[in-house]
Amino acid sequence: MKKLFKITFRLIALIVVIIVLGSIFSDDDNSCYFKNGDSYDRLLIGNAVSESVLKYAKYEGATTNGAVMELSEINDSIATVIVQATLTAKNAFGVRKNTLYNIKATLSCDGYSVDEINQL
Repeated sequence: MKKLFKITFRLIALIVVIIVLGSIFSDDDNSCYFKNGDSYDRLLIGNAVSESVLKYAKYEGATTNGAVMELSEINDSIATVIVQATLTAKNAFGVRKNTLYNIKATLSCDGYSVDEINQL
């Protein structure tokens, strides 16, 4: 009985080690934040890049919403994108106003950098 318990315990430990090592050294390409498989996640890109216009809101409580207008893939890990963002913010009288912006950004696997922001 003790021998069967030792064999079972060792077998379970070996399976756990194989699973852990397999997850650490897997070749899955999940390292690019904006990619979902082989294609770019346009909804994620639009929402993430549109947040760069929050700095133009003068008061707290502003929100943004963005849509990808153009996406050009340079290589497997770099792409350029144009996002049209809507900034919804309050003015001094508490009235909400929507302002449109075009944002040109460069995407990489680690994040993005804003190249240009233009108000429409």
